[in-house]
Parts: sequence; structure tokens; C-alpha cells
Amino acid sequence: MNAGLQYLLLKQPRGWWRRLTRRVRGTKGVLAILAAVVVGGFLVASQVLLAGEGSAAPVAGVRLWGPPGLMLMAVLGASSGTGLYFKPAEIDFLFPAPIGRRELLLYHVVGGVYTLFFSAVWMTVFTFRFAPQWYGGFAGVFFGFGFLQLTTQLVSLALSTISVGVARRARRLTLFSLVVLLVAGLLVTRANLPESNLSDTVSALVASPLVVVLSSPARVFVELFTSETPASFAMWLGGAVGILAVLFVLLAVVDVAYTEAAVRVSREVQDRLKRMQAGGAGGSGTARVATSLPGFAWLGGAGPIMWQKCTDARRGWKRLLWNSVFLVGFALFFVAMVGRDQNEAGTAFGGHAGWVVVFMMMLMNQNFRLDFRSDLDRMAYLKSLPLRPGMVALGQTLPTAVLFTLIQLVAVLVIQFVAGVETVWLPVLLLVLFPLNWLAAALDNVLFLWMPYRIAPKESGQMQFMGRMMVVLFTKSMIVLVACGFTALVGWAAWAISGAALIVGLASALVLGVMGAVVTRLAGRLFATFDSTKDVPA
Repeated sequence: MNAGLQYLLLKQPRGWWRRLTRRVRGTKGVLAILAAVVVGGFLVASQVLLAGEGSAAPVAGVRLWGPPGLMLMAVLGASSGTGLYFKPAEIDFLFPAPIGRRELLLYHVVGGVYTLFFSAVWMTVFTFRFAPQWYGGFAGVFFGFGFLQLTTQLVSLALSTISVGVARRARRLTLFSLVVLLVAGLLVTRANLPESNLSDTVSALVASPLVVVLSSPARVFVELFTSETPASFAMWLGGAVGILAVLFVLLAVVDVAYTEAAVRVSREVQDRLKRMQAGGAGGSGTARVATSLPGFAWLGGAGPIMWQKCTDARRGWKRLLWNSVFLVGFALFFVAMVGRDQNEAGTAFGGHAGWVVVFMMMLMNQNFRLDFRSDLDRMAYLKSLPLRPGMVALGQTLPTAVLFTLIQLVAVLVIQFVAGVETVWLPVLLLVLFPLNWLAAALDNVLFLWMPYRIAPKESGQMQFMGRMMVVLFTKSMIVLVACGFTALVGWAAWAISGAALIVGLASALVLGVMGAVVTRLAGRLFATFDSTKDVPA
């Protein structure tokens, strides 16, 4: 590799450290670091306590669901077409330099090892209690991430040899074929097991010989994660290293003129990030629509803002749909994998999955930006409108609450149909969904207006971006848990007095609605005092 590229790789950690120290200067920076340390320590301590309870790791569930899940992630990553993403500075300074294409590609691959390592360390904190040995858990996560990265880059390199239109159609055909095969497999398995429910059907499909064969490359990393003895760990470690070595050699040997495709991919990513900063549903708010939405009621000025946000959601419906399917699918997959060794009944599985879907979508909604987070560069325009700040905040929060409520309603009803949930409490859940999502959306905006940031996770400040997201997620989670605890007390009192689930739902919805209104008013106050002339770093 070129000596200059080696120098850049060696200096990358130092550059990240210097950038971090520059950002923590001042009182706000020190407080942010202390908050990150407290949050990180709390999360690590909670996972250690959970691991110390003495319950056995769900090895059978991980071995059953892990390989197809990891293989599915590899296929989706390869279909994304972003494996050849280079930062703008790399394109401006390294592409014109007298450096060979292979050297640039190796620099790109090796440079990702830093991110892989820190990501694996952080992910191991949350996954090591599912592994029999901590070293197997870390190695499985680290090499699994490497497998995903190398497969994505290798497929992107192969697609760069064909035209843009053909490559785009190939990716779409791959995803369509995957969905067709999944549906066909479910239908065939269900026909062979007519008395089983959908949960048992999916489990039988995952355990079928065809799925086992197709997911065999990923099985090595799952077996490494679940290795119980040093001998098995060494054996599966050798297999994982061998697979990654083959992928790395293929990347190094294949000499493809990928630079033009890399420039195009990088520009697309940067354009998407700019759209996310300027407004739009997840960066895809530029699609044309045949007809416009009808006008909303004035509502003190909140109506037109809600109309604009709903129009953004309509234009970016594909990305919103994909993010919704991903979150719901991941929640169901996680509950199925963990509950496999716990012999959960269908009703218990359905109840757990329903609550996981609700809270996961409510908390991990960084890809659903239909509020102030997508209007950072338009704050001056919003503040110039002759509207009360509270009405602006109301217009920013309600569309997200309505969208999340609709998605969760569909997911919960599907889960009830598939696995069965106690119907006596279903009306309570349906009543509290909207006020709960309203409270969560208002909290998102309060935290953003108090600690604003630009959406640029693809840049070199990725670690700082993730640290900031961690602090925001922890703070939001604690507030939501406190609010839900108080609401549960009110619901318990309503149940003790009336004994009717409908009364419990109405009382809980009223409490959460009042909290949502209060937090929305606080968001309006923060918006009124927001300094739109101050530059917000990424």
C-alpha cells in the first residue's frame, strides 16, 4: 500500500481524538462528556446485572435464528449499493492522486476496521449475555460485522462494472425475489404443517434444510458467537478468519474501474444528507406526487405545518415504509430468538412482541424525521412566521405521533392475529398509543432544540454522532419510563375503582395526553428562544 495511505490510516485515531477534544471545550462540552460517561456506565452496568442473574444464554434460539438473520442483513446491505462510499475529502484529494485503484480500495477496507472494532465493542455490551463466553461473543460480533462490510463492498464492486440503470434494476430484482421466496416458503411450510400457527411455521421454515444451506456462510460467525469451549472457539475462529480472508483476497485481486461509481454513490449519499438537513422524510422527500393533499384546518397555524409534514411523509413513503418494516421485523426477530429457549406460548410471545414493537418504534425513531430535526436549516423561516411558538411545535409533533400510531396499530393487530394477545387489554393499548407517541415526539423535539445537531452520521464524526444519539436515547427512555410508571399507577387506580379495561384506557390516555401537551408547550418555548444564527456542527 502507498506510504501516504499508510500514514493516513495510522493517524486516523489521533484525528478522531483531537476532534473530540476540540468539541468538549467549554461547559456544554464537559457536561455532554459527563452525560455520555454516565449513560454508558449505566447501560454497561445494567447489562452486567442482567448477565449476572444466572440464567442460561439462549444458545438454541441464537443458533436457529442467527444465521438466516445475518445472511438477510448481508443481502440487504449488498442491495443498498453503498459499499463504495468515500468521504468527500477522500474523493477530492485521494482520487486525483497518483494512487492505484487497488490501493485506494484496500485503504477503504482497512480504514473501516477502526469503526468495526469500536462498533463491536459497543454491541458486545448488549449481546454478551446471549453468548456462553464473553470472548466468543466479541469475536462473533466483530467478525460478523466484517462479513457484512466485505460482502457489501464486494457486491458493490461487481455492480460498478454494469450501467447504473441495470445495477438499480438488479438490486430491486434481488429484493423482490427475496420477498417472493420468503412468501412461497411460508406457504409451502404452512401447507405441510396445517395445524401450526404462523410463529411455528416461521420457525419450521428457518430450520428447513434449504434455509440452513443458504445461510451456511453466516452460520460460522453465529457458531463462533455461541462457542462454549476454547476448542470450539478456536475451530470456528479459524473458519471465520478463512471466510473473511477469501472475501478480502477477492477484493484485492479484482481490478475494476470503480472510481466513477464511487463518486456517484458518494454524491448520492451527500445529496440525501443535505435533503435530510433541509427537510424531508428520511432524506427521500424529493419524489413527485400525482395529487396534493387537501388543505388542513387552520388550528391556530398548526394545520399548515402539519400539511407540510404530511406532504414530506407522502413523498418519502418508500423510505418510511422500509424503516417501519425493518423496526417491526427486527423486534419480532429478537423476541422470537430470545424466547426460543424459554418455550413461550403463543399468547406470551404475542404480548411481548407487541410491546417491543411499540416501544422500539417510539424510542428508536432517528430515521423518522418529520419535525424540527428536519427543519434545522429553516429555523429562521419558521421563526419569521406570524404564529405562536406553541402552535408551531404542535404542528411539528402531531404528524409523527399519528404516523407512529398507524404503524403500531397495524403491527399490533397483525401480531394479535398471528400469535394471540389478551383481548381484554387490547383496547387499553389502542387508546394509549396516540398520546404515548405524542409524548415521545414532543420529547424528541425538546431534546433536539435543547441540544441541536446536524444529521451527518456518514462523516468522520460518526463516533460523536453515535455518542450524542446514545445520550438522547437514554434521556428519552428514562423520561418515558417515568411517565409510563405514573400512568400505570393511575390505570391501576382506575381498575381498582371501576374494574373495566375501557375506563383504564381512557384514564391512561388522559394522563399521557396532558403530559404530551405540557412537553409540546415546552418545545414551543425552546423554539421561541432558539438562536437560528448560530451554526450547529455535525
